[in-house]
Amino acid sequence: MAKTPVNISANLIKHFANYLRLELSLSDNSVEAYCHDVLLFLQYLENQSFSTETTSRTPSRISSLIFMI
Repeated sequence: MAKTPVNISANLIKHFANYLRLELSLSDNSVEAYCHDVLLFLQYLENQSFSTETTSRTPSRISSLIFMI
């Protein structure tokens, strides 16, 4: 799994994974894939010097990440 960015709590990712498993009944492979994609997205934001504040996110920047994935 990708490295968690420093400013993002690994605990939040664990909660997200638990939600996917328990509430959505996803398989372990699906949960791992979703968490991996979220981590890639967070790393992308960090590498682009994006703030985690919503004001720094734009559709074009998010689209560029989706294209990259």
